[in-house]
Amino acid sequence: MVVALSPEHEHELRTRYPSYARYVALGGEARCGAGWFDLLSALLSEVESVNPEATVTETKQKMGLLRVGVDGLGEGGVERLLMWERRSATVCEICGGPGVLRRGGRHETRCEVHRGVQAADW
Repeated sequence: MVVALSPEHEHELRTRYPSYARYVALGGEARCGAGWFDLLSALLSEVESVNPEATVTETKQKMGLLRVGVDGLGEGGVERLLMWERRSATVCEICGGPGVLRRGGRHETRCEVHRGVQAADW
């Protein structure tokens, strides 16, 4: 089963990124594997640099990809988020190593070692 972000990872995201802290304050949580922590952190860093007042609206794995919604990114915001989504197709959601998006019964991005490991039921 995929290991979700640890409480320490969640704390770090809330502490470093006000856009994510606002999301958590509204009841949100990262619904993705721990392997995407660095990717999510880099994405949130970019969000903060574009607009410190932006607010994350969703963070999840969908169809094997990292999906993050953000209000307040302005012009080009959707394209930025899609770039990060595409990047997630190359990172194993479990370990953060090089991965491949595998489509089938369950869409997942996994390395060879974690191929076929089931996702957590978030």
